[in-house]
Amino acid sequence: MAAFKLPKAQCNRCSSKGDTLLTCSGCKAIRYCSKEHQTADWSEHKSRCTAVKSSRNRMEKEEVKLRNHPGDFMMPANPFNQPAECAP
Repeated sequence: MAAFKLPKAQCNRCSSKGDTLLTCSGCKAIRYCSKEHQTADWSEHKSRCTAVKSSRNRMEKEEVKLRNHPGDFMMPANPFNQPAECAP
């Protein structure tokens, strides 16, 4: 099976690619080649940034709940530490 390669990150404003792009500190998903491009793109990015940040926060809270789950008949304690099982 061939290895899957992620595409190189690119600036959300001008699409320039690189390894040293700045990451949005809010959503941590969008990249920019400069602070100027980040500022210029903010009016477009703001609503999506807020939505992604909110979703990320909810997922992090759910992960903490799962990791701290004591276990019961429906779910093992900390399911993240369980070995993967293949379906028959």
